[in-house]
Amino acid sequence: MKHKNATIIFNQFAPVYVCGDEFKIEKVITNYLTNALNRLEGDNVIEITCIDDNGIVVTTIFNTGKAIPEKDMEKVWIKFYTVNKVKSREYGGSRIGLSIVKAIIEAHQ
Repeated sequence: MKHKNATIIFNQFAPVYVCGDEFKIEKVITNYLTNALNRLEGDNVIEITCIDDNGIVVTTIFNTGKAIPEKDMEKVWIKFYTVNKVKSREYGGSRIGLSIVKAIIEAHQ
């Protein structure tokens, strides 16, 4: 975060509780944050919001980088898929992170 000079805004309006494998959930959050940092542009802001929506914890991570094109939204969960091959090479990503995230979240229902 220091390297990117990022501003992190964390919105949590009430405590949230998650029952699950803490290491796998940590992997999910770490992957999302890493992706947000790697694609950070402009004002260099990352905003994280956690809410409890009727017993389901919803976490969103927004950054000021370029938005993923609508046509690529469903494809980002596919192993090795990348929206921007040049940018992916710059930070050395393996391009399997979001497919792992999807598998972890599905396993936690």
